[in-house]
Amino acid sequence: MKGFPRFLRGGRLSVSRYSLALITLWLVVSLLIALAALRVYPGERPWIPLAFLGVFLTLGVTTYSSFRWMLQDVEKGFGMEWGKREHAVHLERDSLRLDLEQEQLRSRDLAGRLKNASLQTRRLHSVFSQLCHPVVFLDLQGEILDLNTSASDLLGASASGLRGKSLFALSAFADADELTKLLETAALGEPVQFQQELFSQTGELHTLILTLKAVFGEKERAELVILEGQDITERLRAEVALQETFQQFQQSQKMEAVGRLAGGIAHDFNNLLTSILGFSHMALEEIPEDLDAVDDLKEVILAATRAQNLTQKLLAISRKDLFNTRPIDLNQLVRDMNKLIRVTLHENIEIVTELSSEFCTLLADTTSLEQVILNLAVNARDAMPRSGRLYIRTGLEDLESPAGILPEPSPGKYAVFSIRDTGCGMDLEVLEHIFEPFFTTKEAGQGTGLGLSTVYAIMKQYQGGIQIWSEPGVGTEFKLFFPYHEYAEQMMLDLPNDVRRPPEKGEETILLVEDEDGVRRMASKMIESLGYTLLSAADGEEGVRVAEAYEGKIDLIITDVVMPNLSGPEMIDRLRISLGHIPHLYVSGFTMDKLVEHGADDSMDNLIRKPYSREDLARRIRNTLDGVG
Repeated sequence: MKGFPRFLRGGRLSVSRYSLALITLWLVVSLLIALAALRVYPGERPWIPLAFLGVFLTLGVTTYSSFRWMLQDVEKGFGMEWGKREHAVHLERDSLRLDLEQEQLRSRDLAGRLKNASLQTRRLHSVFSQLCHPVVFLDLQGEILDLNTSASDLLGASASGLRGKSLFALSAFADADELTKLLETAALGEPVQFQQELFSQTGELHTLILTLKAVFGEKERAELVILEGQDITERLRAEVALQETFQQFQQSQKMEAVGRLAGGIAHDFNNLLTSILGFSHMALEEIPEDLDAVDDLKEVILAATRAQNLTQKLLAISRKDLFNTRPIDLNQLVRDMNKLIRVTLHENIEIVTELSSEFCTLLADTTSLEQVILNLAVNARDAMPRSGRLYIRTGLEDLESPAGILPEPSPGKYAVFSIRDTGCGMDLEVLEHIFEPFFTTKEAGQGTGLGLSTVYAIMKQYQGGIQIWSEPGVGTEFKLFFPYHEYAEQMMLDLPNDVRRPPEKGEETILLVEDEDGVRRMASKMIESLGYTLLSAADGEEGVRVAEAYEGKIDLIITDVVMPNLSGPEMIDRLRISLGHIPHLYVSGFTMDKLVEHGADDSMDNLIRKPYSREDLARRIRNTLDGVG
């Protein structure tokens, strides 16, 4: 095939074209021969050139015919192979073109995948950076490969500045040996969890639960370690707050249980003390002053008075109401109690008073407030056995958060009373139990342990709060928050002047209803000594019968509240139906919640608390009969 001309090897020239060229060439050669013959034999033999021309033409025609048939055979022999070759070339070219197109498609597909992979990588990195939990990628030697924004913020540096650094170089992970052991354990496929404290950029201490997990590649070999953190600072704070709330709840439950017990005991004591003090005072008035029995009676009265103060403390623990509330200015109260506080303290204790220039007014019971202030003053005195200073301050404060104040008051404006000493102070263990009833740090016989528990109970009744600061060797401060009453000042000015006038005697008729025999005999003697006509009954049923059977006018009824068969309020309601309205006074040693259970009104401005004196009873009788209240 290589020896044939191009047109015989499948070129574009066909056999017919080749024949035409061959004939043309032969004619040219024949003419050239004829011309050469004419030049050799000019004019002598003209037939010789024609003969040469004829011979050559004949030979050319014969040769062409033979060669043409030969070319046709050759073309027939090789044509099929050349056609196959050309077809194969076309197929190969088409195959190459298809392969090229497929490669282009694969290239475009690969480019699309690379683009999607890049986009997915950016998305994953964005999600990784914005995770709320800190996450750090480490190699097996503890070098930081990458970290998210939470981790960099917590560690106090940029992510670019931390990449490539060793975790051991950070101050938060100072224990390199321990960290190495943790990394080695994690690299073995066992997740490691531990607690760590870190300081943030703002200097705030954070507590985290950190977890180390290994990422495995080929042949189950660890390639890197992921350090994931969970900030549990807020959770720990919430747990502490919950624990404090639970402790407060326990304390409240304990106070309530002790209060119920104390209330029952105090009630029985009040009945006994009412008789003891009443008969002792009347006996003291009747016997001559030169008798030795006078001093004995005074000792009895003094002991009973102390017992009365003790029962008042017990009732303060359990009481859920406040009796005889009126407008009070803290500044004036402190001024009025200044001498009493001075007598209570040792002479070597200096009192520094800083009173507010504003009215610190509230609605309260004077006796309970005096009890609170005196209890705190006595507590301060005992903390400064040798010498010291006692600071007393008043003021107004807007309380936004009750944190650190017990029992938690509501946000608002408060009148504040503060008392601070420079005494021995208290540690945390003592502070945890300071308001528990009967808890005391004094020696046996030196205290009842009811002083501060009484303060707590009274402040709870006022819906106020107590804030304590104390440091051993430095001192203690109690800060009391009383709900401020803006209009209490005007109410103080509106009080009638005659509510405190001296008691007077009378001639009206009084019905006394009391189920305790001793108290009834004592009260009967007091009322009769004041000049009043007395009717008495041992319970509510008898009181109804006596009142309805009496033909004259009953001007006043004095009745106990809690009695068998028929309570005092129920008796008054029944008599109101048959006799109309009759002025009345209630007498009781129970707490208000107990009285409400027996039908009493929770306001009860007409209540006399046991134990009471002859002067108290006379004043309340006269004020009620005269319509003063």
